[in-house]
Amino acid sequence: MRTVAGTFVGVVATMALAAGCGGGNGGGGGGTVEVTMGTPSEYGMTPVPTEISAGTVTFEVKNEGTLVHEMVVIKTDRGAANLGTDGEADESGAIDEVADLPVGESKTLELDLTAGKYALVCNISGHYPAGMYADFTVK
Repeated sequence: MRTVAGTFVGVVATMALAAGCGGGNGGGGGGTVEVTMGTPSEYGMTPVPTEISAGTVTFEVKNEGTLVHEMVVIKTDRGAANLGTDGEADESGAIDEVADLPVGESKTLELDLTAGKYALVCNISGHYPAGMYADFTVK
């Protein structure tokens, strides 16, 4: 009887340790980032969270504004506010984007991101200089 009880306790302890070792997404890093555009102002871009672990990152992008917007993901050390060139952001280091997202629409973008600093920008004419950008960090 002691052997069965001892084995049971050992199995339960092992399962508890295994469950505690991984993250909510299976321990592979990454996760989901909700990006809301067009609120609290038309040229607002708000990612939540602003920092995530390296791995597969899913951006759930929503346009709650009154204009068409886009979200370009750029790997850069310069910071989102420092990419401007003639009214647009320099897209050097761009990974991918959600292009021309209509008012009231949502789109998902899944990327494998490595550690580093990123900028999320709307590069539709006039939107970047109006402040439509956000910094994003992958650890």
